[in-house]
Amino acid sequence: MLKMCVSNLSEGWRASTALAGGGAMVDIGWHLLDTVIGLANVHSGGTPNIAYSRLFHVRNSQGYDCEDSAEVILTFPSTVSKMTAHLTVSRIGHRDEENLVITGKEGVLTFDGNEVCVHFEPAAGKERLCYNPSQASNYQSDIETTFMEFYQQVQEAITGLILGSGEVYQAYYTHQDQDLIVTQTLQAIYKYAKHQRIEKHQDLTDAPLVKSLARNACDPAQDLVMMWPVIDQTVDNAVLTQLLDDISIYGNGGIFEHFETEFKKYHAASSSYTLLHNSGTNALHALYFAAGLIPGDEVIFPVYTFHATCSPAMHFGITPVFCDVVENGTISASAIASAITTKTKVVVVTHMWGIPCNMDAIRSVLRQWPRVLLLEDCSHAHGAAFRGQLVGTFGDGAAWSLQDQKIVSGGEGGITLTKHADFHYRQLLFGHYNKRCKLQIPPDHHLYHFSLTGAGLKNRAHPLAIAIALSQLRQLSVFHKFKTEYSSQILSKLSRIPFLDSPVSANESGTEPAWYALTIRFKAAKGPRGLTRETFVAELHSRGLVDVDIPRSTRLLHQQPLYNTPQELLPHVYSEYYSVRCNQLLFKEAEAFYNEAFKLPVYATEDGQEATDRYVRTVLEVVDRRTSQ
Repeated sequence: MLKMCVSNLSEGWRASTALAGGGAMVDIGWHLLDTVIGLANVHSGGTPNIAYSRLFHVRNSQGYDCEDSAEVILTFPSTVSKMTAHLTVSRIGHRDEENLVITGKEGVLTFDGNEVCVHFEPAAGKERLCYNPSQASNYQSDIETTFMEFYQQVQEAITGLILGSGEVYQAYYTHQDQDLIVTQTLQAIYKYAKHQRIEKHQDLTDAPLVKSLARNACDPAQDLVMMWPVIDQTVDNAVLTQLLDDISIYGNGGIFEHFETEFKKYHAASSSYTLLHNSGTNALHALYFAAGLIPGDEVIFPVYTFHATCSPAMHFGITPVFCDVVENGTISASAIASAITTKTKVVVVTHMWGIPCNMDAIRSVLRQWPRVLLLEDCSHAHGAAFRGQLVGTFGDGAAWSLQDQKIVSGGEGGITLTKHADFHYRQLLFGHYNKRCKLQIPPDHHLYHFSLTGAGLKNRAHPLAIAIALSQLRQLSVFHKFKTEYSSQILSKLSRIPFLDSPVSANESGTEPAWYALTIRFKAAKGPRGLTRETFVAELHSRGLVDVDIPRSTRLLHQQPLYNTPQELLPHVYSEYYSVRCNQLLFKEAEAFYNEAFKLPVYATEDGQEATDRYVRTVLEVVDRRTSQ
């Protein structure tokens, strides 16, 4: 294969009419017009009327000399139906992402960003094109030769049509008539819009990546706030597209199918089952239903986790058994080994703050209890891995949240993944009744006859939320790259401070955190006299680091009334004699973690460097001031 490149073009190939480009109406609209005019059955000599035409520059920083979006209304008064057509075309995108590929019998021509390439595969016996990479002049001559040969072949093909059979001849001129009408209509659209200036909209981003906005990153007098997720032009386009497509999906098609398929692909779990839900809490609820929990079943949870890890399971009348955590805040394998009994139905692990649990140690314990199910709460851990394996793929099922500040966010939403078909079917019946159950549950399944009603609940996600989340999912690898880099910088520069202890190193062997947040443990005994976690964080707040947080709502669950006295709130599943099986003396590490931890946000995009630098600089300034007193 011969590859010839013309690089360093001043602009992308679509940026100018002088570089083989054209406006959105030429590039995309021509084909749309061809379809509409064909449907309207316009005869030779007639063209539709242009009732309305507007051209837009939505991304004006791209430097196009033509529109990137257009709205047109056509009327066809000469047709029987008096048809009216409303057309909207847009090719909004970064020029480095745009490409055109023309494939022929002997090669492929590509326009890709700022590069033009010819991949030429000559047929046997034909002369092979040659070039010298060190002589740029050869590139142009070779490309010109290729185009001349292509043009000559097109001319020969047209001549063959004209001189061929009457049928071919007539077909050619029939298409030629419609092509002429389309061209005339296109000219009329531009003529209509000629007296209007192309409308320019605020260009929200000039990069192909979504950018998180570090508000006031450089101004020490202003509060530093991480805006996440960022609602930029990419998200706007995704939501508007979905809004025009469908705002309620009963089956498993459309944006749901796209997200669920890409989520499986990301986790290298093509043979598994994914299912979207309207929240991470309901995703866990569905998993617990799929696991077949019934009153009296014991379920092991980490005592330190967000309450939604455990609370949905209480609706099945289970007995929660809480376990202590290790130094990084994740569940202890040795505590699981001590707590597990013949009554244990499920072990639930939380990859807390995006830090993977020690899955080797946990699975080693569970190998001795083959009937006990392993479920993973990955709500904080999108993209995290343990020894090269992504979290969520270790056990019988896993759930992720897509809520608000989560790394992959749709505002609200959740998703589950399982390798068990029956788990999937039971989740469908739990909250996705009727159409999707009938589409995905085999008719011979013993629960298929419940498809119409399911279990009576409705957990379907909202398509607009999933449109937002899909744009985030497609950048998860990029987010992970930047989060890993920024957290490594922070941990490295703060490592000299004896009273600030990181629960996990950025380079810890076998552990790849998602860095949903960077948790730090404040060791008061090693710090300046009188300095507490609360006063330290308060001083950071006073210097503008208002996102530094002491996570008080994530606390030891055995202290909460839902798990101590559930019979008061859920008397239909708990008797008045219920008591929780735990010992407060067994949770020393969790108690210490809760009393010492505070967290910093970790930026996920390229514009987070200044904010990261300000975090490090401000923390060091506070430490230096306090230690010098």
